[in-house]
Amino acid sequence: MNDIDRALLEVQARHAGALRAAARTLQAQGVRRLHYGVDYVNDDGEPADYAVYEYEDGRVVELEHWPEELSEDVFLWAVRYCQPYTFEVATASLTLDRQGGQVATEENVLRNYHTDARRQFLEEEAGDGDGFSLLDEFSVSYLTELRELGSALSVQGIRKVHFGVDCLGPAHQPRYPIAGWCVVQRDEGETAGALLPELQAAADLWDELPDYGAFTLDTDSGWVTPSDEGGTVTLGPEEIRAYHSEAQRQALLGRPT
Repeated sequence: MNDIDRALLEVQARHAGALRAAARTLQAQGVRRLHYGVDYVNDDGEPADYAVYEYEDGRVVELEHWPEELSEDVFLWAVRYCQPYTFEVATASLTLDRQGGQVATEENVLRNYHTDARRQFLEEEAGDGDGFSLLDEFSVSYLTELRELGSALSVQGIRKVHFGVDCLGPAHQPRYPIAGWCVVQRDEGETAGALLPELQAAADLWDELPDYGAFTLDTDSGWVTPSDEGGTVTLGPEEIRAYHSEAQRQALLGRPT
């Protein structure tokens, strides 16, 4: 059982009464399953603008709004964002939508879908935009691996992890090594320390990053973005080092704070 499945079981235990009430409401309408999603938008969650009713008689109806009779607090805000979900009416249980998925529609935005029609719509919407950054393309290409890594970190209470990739001269191997530090962000705050072994073990994955620099991995979504606080500092013609905090930058420059 992965971390997301465990989180869903916790939601079901905490909101069992509300979920059973929702199941009775949907069952009275002949609904067998509800499919919906919570999107990832600029490092936060946002309800997807769809809900799909799968009826007992085989009909599938996609709504363009959230059903008013269902609790937003339970279905949309109690679960983790950046996932498509299925509510099984017969058992009043929540699971990941195994037929659904996500499409990156713009930088730092991941939209969910259940039907092929919505997937195609999102892909067309993405094609009409300015395109993704290379870092977005990296996150899409390696989303499975990044989510597995994120799940391993999430069970440790880590919400985000900030890390860096340095740039050294062509004589160095590897030329773009992952920096020996990381900053982990939990609910209680940030902690700086040595590189986590989980990140070190994923060195081959970081080799696929489009550039060196300072990055942030969101453990819920598996999405990698540029660090809002970090950057790089040039220490010589063949040495560019990544940092996350101003204290790190000053230390690299030989001016400890």
